[in-house]
Amino acid sequence: MTQRTEELLAASIAAAKRAASSSRKCKDPPRPFQPKDVDAQDAAEDEDEEAQYHPQLQLHSYEEDEEGKTILLDHATLAEIFNLPKDGTILKFSTHYPIVHEGYDQQGAIKQIYGNENITTNVPPKAIQLTLTSRIIHSIISYNILPRLGSRSNVSLYEIFIIWCVLNGHRLDLAHIILNILNNCATKKETRGSLPYGMALTTIYNYFNMPLDNEIDFYKPTNKDAYSDATLHMMGLVKNENGEWIRREPIHVGNVPVQDEVSIEQHPKG
Repeated sequence: MTQRTEELLAASIAAAKRAASSSRKCKDPPRPFQPKDVDAQDAAEDEDEEAQYHPQLQLHSYEEDEEGKTILLDHATLAEIFNLPKDGTILKFSTHYPIVHEGYDQQGAIKQIYGNENITTNVPPKAIQLTLTSRIIHSIISYNILPRLGSRSNVSLYEIFIIWCVLNGHRLDLAHIILNILNNCATKKETRGSLPYGMALTTIYNYFNMPLDNEIDFYKPTNKDAYSDATLHMMGLVKNENGEWIRREPIHVGNVPVQDEVSIEQHPKG
């Protein structure tokens, strides 16, 4: 993994943590992704150990009237709440249609995240077929930026575009992406009244001084909420004799092998 890629990945992780996901409408929404850290003592302590988040909070509309107080959640406010840049690439949210953006070529992006220029397919890959760097970025995206229920084995067209942006240093307007997803859920009958980003909604309600005293379901972040050896093992990765991360089994697309990135730099202990 190059230094540039590591910097982009670190920036993606930092941004994703600000928008930790919850679920769409379901009887018992799952808790956010909590990979176990086999070296928890090596992880940095959280800056605010007393912080608590309510993963099942719901925001029923963008204007919430509470005891005569109207709350308006717009792009500028959301960017301020999470300290997000107010610029970057803006695209209407869609997981089904090709992305049209200056400088972006879907076929080229697929080759890049496969790690092989000989790939000719234009079909979105499976998550297991991605290079190691792209797969970690995809995991962060599917849990935090474009949250969804069910299997995360498939990679959507929108996810391919975001991975491409991260790998190539293109800024994304996360506030715009989040609002598009919220609007997409709020306007669909099957998801109306229940929105993703339950963990982020805690921060939004706190920003507007909304009382949460009656909420009994909460989650307290710990220093175990990090990508670790255990997380990579769950992705089907193993260390070789040189201590480098590789796939447990070789991956091919047709007869073309998918390239392995055999080195992921480990953070020094201490």
